[in-house]
Amino acid sequence: MTATAALVHTIVALALVVSLLRGRHHALWMVGFVGPLQGLRVEVAGVGWQWARVLPLLLMLAYVLHVPRADLPRRRFPGGAMLGALIVWMVLVTGFFFLFDADTAHLLERAQRMGWGSAQTTLRHPLQFAVVLSYFGSAYLVAKLVSGQRDLHSLVSGFIAANLVSVVFGAYQLLAVEAGLPVVEILPENVLVEQIDHEARLYGLSGEPKHTGACAVLALALLLSIQIAGRRAAAPTWKIVVLLSGIAMTRSTSAFVGVLMLLSVLYLLSLIRGEGRTLRRYIFTGLMLTGLLMLLAQSQVSQVVDERIGARLFQGADTIGYFEPKDGAYVSHIQSSPGYLVTGHGAGGVDFHLIDHFRRDLLPEMRSITPTYTLTRTLADVGLVGLLLILGMLAAWWRAARATITPSVGGTFIVLGGSAMLVAPFLVFILYLMIAGAFVGYYCSQPLAVPAVE
Repeated sequence: MTATAALVHTIVALALVVSLLRGRHHALWMVGFVGPLQGLRVEVAGVGWQWARVLPLLLMLAYVLHVPRADLPRRRFPGGAMLGALIVWMVLVTGFFFLFDADTAHLLERAQRMGWGSAQTTLRHPLQFAVVLSYFGSAYLVAKLVSGQRDLHSLVSGFIAANLVSVVFGAYQLLAVEAGLPVVEILPENVLVEQIDHEARLYGLSGEPKHTGACAVLALALLLSIQIAGRRAAAPTWKIVVLLSGIAMTRSTSAFVGVLMLLSVLYLLSLIRGEGRTLRRYIFTGLMLTGLLMLLAQSQVSQVVDERIGARLFQGADTIGYFEPKDGAYVSHIQSSPGYLVTGHGAGGVDFHLIDHFRRDLLPEMRSITPTYTLTRTLADVGLVGLLLILGMLAAWWRAARATITPSVGGTFIVLGGSAMLVAPFLVFILYLMIAGAFVGYYCSQPLAVPAVE
């Protein structure tokens, strides 16, 4: 670790401690800020640890320190029945494949012979169950912490600020590599120089282009939700332009598709609400920015369209498997065993079933082949049954969020962000859940005299 990296990690650690001591608003701002910084990691005993991984612990400490035991009466947490049913379903499916499924036991032994460690074999189901549970638990803790609009604004503003910093930092690193300027060495070397120089892509502070792009898409969904609700002073256009520029420079297929989904949903909302002028304004901004980038990088445009969008989306499972081997292996597995699409394999259990479908040239060096993206990961873990329960929970959250702020920011974000998260890396899904949980918490903190959403 370089001296610069050590200084940055020290500053983040001190900021987390100070935020906990200063109060709930500051802690929530740091929760929002640290979330996208998944590229800031350190190696401990051969395991990479990211600051984003401490979010559940940070939220638990904030809850203990700053939520009064005799809190004011709050509305019932919406979607609680769906969340409870999801946890029960996940326990049943994970328990079955972990304890009773003979095929899984055979494949687990095979993985051990391949050199996978205990965390990836015998302990994989319980560990991954705890990880997935922490995602929804974090959203619940955020909802409990948010007790007013200031709390909500703290988390949202922290998240947007972190994405702006990440994009600006990544843009400078990209410029530095191309122009021979000094590089700020706070990320691991394999992410910092070689891959940026090889791919000419923006990596930012989220670790990989697709993670930086997904976080930026989520921040863009927040800003667009604020704009469509008529709160223009809180969401200046320059932030949207910076995020769109960063997304374009990541050259991330999933981020591009996420932006298209945002614009599509925004178009539908504008038709429903009669707000076409707002939509045209941002479509115009996006088209102008896209045109500028095409003029600056004409030689790369056809490569981006052909290789990163056309090939990945429209040329079948084999091509998907080449670019995204983990998700391609899951698609191949489901094609041969479609019954698993309904039930899933339990938390983390799909890895064993993908061994025969994974790329032979990459398999020997892999220790985890869990699907990368939210949709495939969710289907792999809990199947269509679990996916429907999650959508039911989000629908209840949407109804609650849109009942509190009129015009609704929270309801719009849950729809916009949720549509984009289907094609985003699963690591970013926890950030979506926490932000959505903040809007739900604001709803729960409103006076009980207002009719509650059932």
